Amino acid sequence: MLDDPLLWAVFITESKEQVQYIRDGLLRLEGDPENLEVIGNMCNNAHSLKGSAQMMNLQDVARFARGLEYLLRSIQQKEVVFGEAIGNGIEGQLNVLTQLIEGVDSEKPLGENLESLGTREENTNVEEIPVSDAGLSTILLVDDTETVRIRAQHILQDGGYGVVTAVDGLDALRKLEDQAFAGVMTDIEMPDMDGLTLTRKIRANPKFAKLPILIVSSLSGKTDLQKGLDAGANAYLTKSTSGRGGIVDKWRELLGDGSD
Repeated sequence: MLDDPLLWAVFITESKEQVQYIRDGLLRLEGDPENLEVIGNMCNNAHSLKGSAQMMNLQDVARFARGLEYLLRSIQQKEVVFGEAIGNGIEGQLNVLTQLIEGVDSEKPLGENLESLGTREENTNVEEIPVSDAGLSTILLVDDTETVRIRAQHILQDGGYGVVTAVDGLDALRKLEDQAFAGVMTDIEMPDMDGLTLTRKIRANPKFAKLPILIVSSLSGKTDLQKGLDAGANAYLTKSTSGRGGIVDKWRELLGDGSD
């Protein structure tokens, strides 16, 4: 397991919230089974949980979250009709995810009591630590999931890069106007503005025509890769294979930085 207790505290808190949100949505669907907004939000939470688990190398959590997301997407696309049996299946998957997350929580990395680390709100200052020569070596990291932002930030900083974070595409565009960056690393599925739209808008601005863009997403299909490249990204990695080596090596390739 990764050895940062704060990162694990954020993951556990965030993942429990995501599971609870899906449970709450399930209750709402029982009274309104065709509520596409509720189903969409449930899908987004399952997708975010999958991505976080992949970045944390929790393959069992990622596998069950992937299955849950697939089922919810099938309901959303009307390939499956929501009913009692489907609802029971979702509840069963949520119960397994809860047990898996509680198992992670019980391991307490570094022997720390995760509750003693405080709330996520008390630790948000960990997220943004740019270096002084921002225009030369700072990456704008864009992801709506806090666990992913912290994990990816650590990977980039360990590789020698400064990091500024954004929570979605709109936030990223604002920060691009305020500061120069060496490159942009973005997720795809985010609220307000997704990563593909962000990439297209960056490429539509002549000022950013040569700015390297790396997409890191839990979407792993060939069509997803092609959509990312067609939007203007320079490279595409999946969260399940984007550990320290993958991300840092890719940025060194994109920036022409061969240093250790």
